Amino acid sequence: RFKEKFFLSSKGVVNQSKFGKISSLLHTLKLSKDCREIFKKYHIQAVFSVGGYSAAPASFAALFSHLPLFI
Repeated sequence: RFKEKFFLSSKGVVNQSKFGKISSLLHTLKLSKDCREIFKKYHIQAVFSVGGYSAAPASFAALFSHLPLFI
């Protein structure tokens, strides 16, 4: 069981216009910032990623925070 659960409003990049891709990338970076705040608040020590576009924000946040990332 998990103590806390977090759901992010991520979206894919495939089959989008150039503007849509840029918007999606910026949204992913914003979600990465949100993940970093969660990592700090809960003293996260490592991140496990199962892949896919929905895992990108947490994976980027782990890299930006210098946390171990397991894929």
